[in-house]
Amino acid sequence: SFVMPVFVMPVQAQNVLRSQTVSFDSYAALKAVPFERFYDGAAAIVVNRRRAGTFIKNGSDLSALVAIDTAECVVIPSPPATAGSSGGWVRKEWLQQGHPIRAEWCGLFINGTNSDHIGLKAALAVAETGSREVLLPAGNMALASGQSLTMDWVGAVVRGQGRENTIITSLGGTTPP
Repeated sequence: SFVMPVFVMPVQAQNVLRSQTVSFDSYAALKAVPFERFYDGAAAIVVNRRRAGTFIKNGSDLSALVAIDTAECVVIPSPPATAGSSGGWVRKEWLQQGHPIRAEWCGLFINGTNSDHIGLKAALAVAETGSREVLLPAGNMALASGQSLTMDWVGAVVRGQGRENTIITSLGGTTPP
């Protein structure tokens, strides 16, 4: 069933019912609302262009995943000071067994000018924890000179949107390894 999103400012947010979906324009706006105002299972939508998605509140210890997901690709610890031991916001797709990791969730720039190394590396690390494939978006991703990416787990799969559409270039002028 369709649930109409409720848009709120962080200072206006009261306790959010399980049936409500609350939208935020950024991770920072979501983090600004006290975690305890949401019930376990509440949904929050982040509408930020680069990292958009639906997140579900999970009050269990997520510290192991938070330690790996330093770029907050699939889990946003809340409150941040707990490093996930008090729970956090988990990306809805992560909860679906076998769903691939979309690299843009990890904060890629995809402009061919800024290095996407941190985001790409984070996507690979998170994918490895769940033995999932990584989907690269269409666009020009860049690595700074001397940066490389390593996939050393069995069954590692990285897919792009086609040779002409997904491009990884080096900011130093050489093709990345």
